[in-house]
Amino acid sequence: MSPQELALIDKALQYKLARGEQKGNRRAKFWQRIQQNRLDKTRLRQQGDQINKLILIGGVLAVAYLVTQKK
Repeated sequence: MSPQELALIDKALQYKLARGEQKGNRRAKFWQRIQQNRLDKTRLRQQGDQINKLILIGGVLAVAYLVTQKK
């Protein structure tokens, strides 16, 4: 998803959250939970991307080390 799509979804969820708070606490909690789940998924995806980058860098460094040792 593009940043614009995520921003639009976030805005829609905030609107739903505000309406939910006006109409009743149970509905507001439901939308809060959905919004929190989306934020958690985004955070986990970013952490996974960072871990993958570190693994890739480690692999490149290991190969470079092995290549230099053989000379």
